[in-house]
Amino acid sequence: MVREDSAALYGFVSQHERALFTRLMATSGVGAKLALAMMSTFAAHRLAQILAEKDVPALTQVPGIGKKKAERLTLELADKVQDL
Repeated sequence: MVREDSAALYGFVSQHERALFTRLMATSGVGAKLALAMMSTFAAHRLAQILAEKDVPALTQVPGIGKKKAERLTLELADKVQDL
């Protein structure tokens, strides 16, 4: 990932994890730090399931995500992660 002020390299075990990370990063309000925190808290398949099922209480377990942000993220990402 190359930005004006920095360049960062992220590695993933599988294509599934990389695809999920890319979709998380495409969401407004989600940066690399939050996306990595989400993927560190849950396995990629479990995180996709949480988002698809709109499981707000589970998503609030991620550091940095409160109830309002969890609700917004589930609304925005539920349809985008259905195929994962």
